[in-house]
Amino acid sequence: MRISKDISIGEVIRNYPHAKDVFNRFGLNHLNTTEDKLEKLGEVCDERGVPLDQVIEALKDNVESEIR
Repeated sequence: MRISKDISIGEVIRNYPHAKDVFNRFGLNHLNTTEDKLEKLGEVCDERGVPLDQVIEALKDNVESEIR
């Protein structure tokens, strides 16, 4: 799975449950509704003023540690 601005929040969480820790770290800890989970990562970051590139890097670091 490639993490990009176009991936949905739900897809990230479904494939990498520990990604919730990254979302929490960036203040994106209220992503519980179905509607939130359907939103694209880039949209969520834009709406909440969170730096997308930093979130993607943190998610990639998290994913790599989950795969090992």
